[in-house]
Amino acid sequence: MAYLATPSPRYRKSYLAALREIKQTTAPTVRRPFARAEAARSFWLVDGGKYVGLVQIRVKRSSGVDPRLKNNVYYEIRPSMRKKGYGTIALKLALKMAHRIGLARVILVCRKNNVGSRKIIERNGGKLLRVVSVRGYPQPFLKYEIGL
Repeated sequence: MAYLATPSPRYRKSYLAALREIKQTTAPTVRRPFARAEAARSFWLVDGGKYVGLVQIRVKRSSGVDPRLKNNVYYEIRPSMRKKGYGTIALKLALKMAHRIGLARVILVCRKNNVGSRKIIERNGGKLLRVVSVRGYPQPFLKYEIGL
């Protein structure tokens, strides 16, 4: 059963393997225009003792390149583990954690062409707030809100 864990050397081998996977992929989720973030609490999604993905929760929404893309929650699943339900699990666990640390609602952002993330966010109660176009990015972004 998957769970959120504090980053630990215990998962080092599978984490490094995930980094190699990410480096080899051209997946559009790897780097974002809102990468400059406020302090975040980071967790690793772990299953069977192996690193599956990353979850970050920020009490103060990130202040990235475009202020319209401010968000509280970010998740990323390693390429070899995508399309197996882990994204939905990661966000569900992130929402529980965000509620525990005192957030009443969270904002999430994904690219419009990222159908997987759109489905994950909507399955977890995400309500579309707006579509945001950012200069230099061919695909617009979708900004969602989830009440906790």
